[in-house]
Amino acid sequence: MSPQSVYTREAREHLREAGRLPLLTEKQTAHLPDVVQQYIRRSGALGQPQVAIFKLIFHGRIRSGPRARWMPFCGQQQNTYGPISRIFLMNASMFGLPFQALHRFSGASATMQVKIASLFTVVDASGPEMSLAETVTLLNDMCLFAPGALIDPNIRWQEVDAHTVTASFTHCDHTIQATLVFNGQSELVDFTSDDRMAASRDGKSFVRRRWSTPVREHALYDSHRVVKRGDAAWHSSEGEFTYLELELDAIQYNVADIVS
Repeated sequence: MSPQSVYTREAREHLREAGRLPLLTEKQTAHLPDVVQQYIRRSGALGQPQVAIFKLIFHGRIRSGPRARWMPFCGQQQNTYGPISRIFLMNASMFGLPFQALHRFSGASATMQVKIASLFTVVDASGPEMSLAETVTLLNDMCLFAPGALIDPNIRWQEVDAHTVTASFTHCDHTIQATLVFNGQSELVDFTSDDRMAASRDGKSFVRRRWSTPVREHALYDSHRVVKRGDAAWHSSEGEFTYLELELDAIQYNVADIVS
């Protein structure tokens, strides 16, 4: 089965499992650090239905190393909350051949597969290291694209200063930590975690490495003000390198069918 077919089938299955949530109120955010409350307020999430589902379409470019060639990509993603699931599909090309990367996270299990021409599997990653890495991504998604979901009781917060907080997020068997930095306009400008795992080229081994997603621009989508453009970077003893640049094309919340 092609990655696109798997994405479409599982996205619809997760939609059927997702429930409806009530309106988000000030009272539900009162336990959060002030800067997180302000970020949620600025996002426009207050007074709207809590996010049970979001679906997004994006494009950008990606590379495998600091001296590797950039490759353009496009893709789509769906997250649900209650129960939590995430499915992400990227389409790109390498040496003139199309390839697709499919990330799936449902329950306690996360997987990643990369196929060339929808036929030949070149990466097949799974296991506890993959699930730990994708737990970081689950929290990152909330921060970037669903600020109202940050009321989740599985997130524990600690204020560092007026513009910085740490978050500890537990999902199933894994607990990860991240640092969030905000500017003077209550906008998220960076997210950093030491709990992300960098996969080898074949997805068979993992190395714990600092990971960050600096934000370059916010914009209004579907009555929510969220991240429009941002990067993803790996940090190591050799330095930092940006491996992904992403721009959000569209995002929809609490809709009944997959993005097309």
